[in-house]
This record gives sequence, structure tokens and C-alpha cells, in this order.
Amino acid sequence: MSVRTVLVAALIALLAPGLAAADKSAAGKKPAEKKEIVKVTAAEAAARGLPRYGVSIDVTGSGCTVARLPDKTTFLRLSGPPGGPLGLLIRSSRTASARPKWLGQLVQREVPDRGLKLGAKATLVVDGKQHPAIAYTTGASLARAHGCLIDAFSSPKQDGLLILFWISAGTSAHPGCAALARSGPFATLLPSLTIKR
Repeated sequence: MSVRTVLVAALIALLAPGLAAADKSAAGKKPAEKKEIVKVTAAEAAARGLPRYGVSIDVTGSGCTVARLPDKTTFLRLSGPPGGPLGLLIRSSRTASARPKWLGQLVQREVPDRGLKLGAKATLVVDGKQHPAIAYTTGASLARAHGCLIDAFSSPKQDGLLILFWISAGTSAHPGCAALARSGPFATLLPSLTIKR
């Protein structure tokens, strides 16, 4: 055996553990998921007759399908996969008549269900700002859902945004808006939501 062969064998023996560890490390890592950010610009919203807000949300890994500007009052509608209620809706708080003065009336207008039950009021943070919110439960059996309505940026002089999100409830009691915002896909969807005025 030549000196050169011996040296090459020794070098391979020295490097092999490090190369194996690097291979294992690379095998354990998942490739970075490409971010899927959905936007509606303020100009697009205004062109549809909506208040001039730009809305952006990161739906990466949420499993939701997204509809941009699906109707005259809605910026974005996210729907979860089949199997039970799951969704998020961002729409204008503008109304043809006088705007309701309390959150319960807003829910009753936005969620027209005879079995609607209002829950506790709360304050949730959206895009770094605190906004009033209210919990609700709607539907029955497999369609029963716990939801929350957030009234963002509304004032007597300014149209705001309503953010509604809901998830299958089963037979459980409503956990409250704060807990609901931390559950399922909302744990990443809501913190990623940005609103530009």
C-alpha cells in the first residue's frame, strides 16, 4: 500500500464523522416554506367602493382558500378545508343605514342566525393596535361554530373594518376571543394581518 493511499484513507477516516453529521443535519431540516401573502391595496379597495384601506395577511400553511374582493363589502374571505366551520372575513363596517352603536348589534347584522348567542366582550390587538371585540356562537350540530368579531378603526367620522373569524365548536363552551385568536390557524393568521390607512 502506497503512502498516498494510506494518507487518503486516514483523511477520509478523519472527515467521515463530520460529513455524516452534516448529512443528518441537512436531512432533518425542512425546506423553508415559501410565504404566501395575500394583499388588497387601498387603491383596489377604493375602486370597488370600499373604504380606502390596504389589507395584507400571510396565509402560509393555513390550509385556507382565499377570495380577494369577493363582494361589495368584503376585502378578503378565507375559508378552511372541508370538514367543519373555519373561516376569516375582513369587511367594511360601512352600512347604508346608521351604523349600529354596540358590538352585539354588529354581530347580529353580520351573522344572521336565529340561534346566535353573544358572548363576552374583549379587546384584541390587530396590527399593533387594540380594538374592541365580542365572542359569539352560531349554528348547531356539525355546523356549530365559535366566533369573534373585531371592530377595527371605526369611529363616527370614519368607516372601519370588521374582522370576523370562527372555528368548529363541537359541544364545547366558547373559550373567549383571546383564546380563540390563539387557536388553529388564527394563531399565525391574525398576527400577520396588516392594515394600512
